[in-house]
Formats: sequence, C-alpha cells, structure tokens
Amino acid sequence: MTRSQRLKPILNLAENREKDAARKLGEWRQQLIHRQEKLNELIQYRSEYHQSFQDKAVQGLHGRQINDYHSFLSGLELAIKKQRQQIQQTEVICEQMKQQYLVRHKDTRVMDKVVERFRGDEQLQQRRDEQKETDEHALNMFRHKRHQYD
Repeated sequence: MTRSQRLKPILNLAENREKDAARKLGEWRQQLIHRQEKLNELIQYRSEYHQSFQDKAVQGLHGRQINDYHSFLSGLELAIKKQRQQIQQTEVICEQMKQQYLVRHKDTRVMDKVVERFRGDEQLQQRRDEQKETDEHALNMFRHKRHQYD
C-alpha cells in the first residue's frame, strides 16, 4: 500500500469533519435568520399596537385601558429585549462555528496537498522504475544482439 493510499482514510476523516462543520454553521445561520425575523415581527407588532393605542386615545380611554396598554407594551419591550439578546448570542455562536469551519477547511486542504504530493512522488517513482526497466530491457537486447554477432 502506498503512502498516499495509507493517508486516504485520514483525508476522508478531514473531509467529513469539514462537511460537518459546514452543516453546523449553516444550521446556526438559519437560526440567526429565524431569530432576526422574529425580532422584526415583534417590532412590527409593537408599532401596530402603538398606532392602535394612539387611534383609540384620540377617542378617549379609561385609566384601566391605559394601564393595560402600558402593561402589554412593557411585556412586548421585554420580549424584544430578550430576542435581541438571543440574536447577539447566536451571532457569537455563528462566528465560532465559522472559525471552526475555517480550521476544518484548512486541515482538509493541508491533508489533500500532502496526499497529492505523495501521489506525485509515487507517479514520478513509477515513471523512473518504468524507464529503468525499459533501459535494462534495451541494454539486454543490445547485449544479446552483440553476443549473436561476436
């Protein structure tokens, strides 16, 4: 078994680790997009709720309705704050996953170059061996013909 063949399982392992890191990065990026969309929905809902309150306030509201509005708005603000925190945490994780993917990608490239270098060395050695056989065969033919003429 050649050196390049012996390293092939290690290259396959590096490739699998790279693919796994890419998959995880993709999943976390999707999670980030989902959380950003949810934040946008919360902000849009807050804006609509605030507009609805203003429209009703023009017509006149009772104290309880105003308290209910403020209470609900406070809960909505808290939800928005928590969603922003989740987005920040997810961004940090995405960056970590990106760095992990880049390391795995580099590992794969390095291993691939090593395997390719070994293959190149093996092919060169094979060509040298074939040339040596051809030269020996030609020399033997020359000696054999020379011996016939002597």
